[in-house]
Amino acid sequence: MTSLQSFDWSLLYSKVITATGWKVNDVDETSFCDVLDLVNHWATTPPAHISLAAIAHALGQQFGGGKATPTPSLSDVMSAPDSQQSDVRELLQMFPTGVVS
Repeated sequence: MTSLQSFDWSLLYSKVITATGWKVNDVDETSFCDVLDLVNHWATTPPAHISLAAIAHALGQQFGGGKATPTPSLSDVMSAPDSQQSDVRELLQMFPTGVVS
């Protein structure tokens, strides 16, 4: 179990701020229970940037070092060879409810 002294508060703050657009003071003024409710909600319904990153990763997009690969348009995907289209279909089947968890 993590003690409060070793807990990474800056990570929690950065995740809340990134997902909500809040300022540090907004997080400070929110009760810890309310922040935990948000985090628990995100376990089943992640923020858009997390969902988009998961989808992009599943489609082969890489982030970080190196040159970024351009994201294909829908028309590019639909005109891709059948093997690549099946990758997209498999991805959609992995998340039939639209929830990435």
